Amino acid sequence: MKFFPGLLLVAVFLASCEGGGPERPPLPEGIQTFSGVLLPTELSLVRRGTHVLMQGEKELYFVESTVVTLRNYERKMVTLRGTLEPNVDSKLLPVFVVDSIVDIESTTRDWGIRQLDLSLTTPLSWQQRNEGGQVQFFAEGMERPVLTIDEGPAPGETSLGESLVVDGFPGVRIVNEQNGNQAVYVLREEMMVTFLFTPRDYPNPEKLREEWVSVLASVQFLSRAESSEAVTGTGAVGPAKPCGGPAGVLCPAGFFCEVTDMETDSGTCQPLH
Repeated sequence: MKFFPGLLLVAVFLASCEGGGPERPPLPEGIQTFSGVLLPTELSLVRRGTHVLMQGEKELYFVESTVVTLRNYERKMVTLRGTLEPNVDSKLLPVFVVDSIVDIESTTRDWGIRQLDLSLTTPLSWQQRNEGGQVQFFAEGMERPVLTIDEGPAPGETSLGESLVVDGFPGVRIVNEQNGNQAVYVLREEMMVTFLFTPRDYPNPEKLREEWVSVLASVQFLSRAESSEAVTGTGAVGPAKPCGGPAGVLCPAGFFCEVTDMETDSGTCQPLH
């Protein structure tokens, strides 16, 4: 019988590789406690976990629970108590099975905007300013607003775009695929509320878009009757009607569009002289 040293070496090498490399270290046993920001994640048939626990930019564990309603704590800094279990695929993050919430620290802030008769919730780091009758929100480290909210008389024609509903009121969303800008127009009785999202050069645009979607979902309009109780005086002149912008909103007869924002090509309707 002939002996082939080369084949023997190959066999030894393959045997040493069997098992796919070193195994993962065993998971800690017993009750564990972890802190982080709880975020929702997509449901999957090939892994466990309805949420993910974040520490900074790092995904720590997938999270699930049959006794705690995790969606009530989304986007909050929480301390969770539970046990660790392997995921369906050992290559994926383990699953933290939560049995209780130990502590909650809000990562968001509620804003009541009386001049527009609405409230909303933004990330805690966002700052708000009023500029020229508009309400502007600035993300951390940004010198220009990422969200501008305005209100004016509703135009006669409805803008074309994706239909949506904001707190029970019909609206339209228009997206600029080139720069990521989004304009949402919400028809509220005889007024049009405009939400202009401008991510600009934010370093993490995907995260900012997720925050914007959450902000829009949090919008609640106050009743006009409730708001009017605080209004005094008569003969007030209403705000100028917005025009232009991503939707190309037109001015009524006898008015022209005075562009005030060259970046979005938007402005306000002014009377012809």
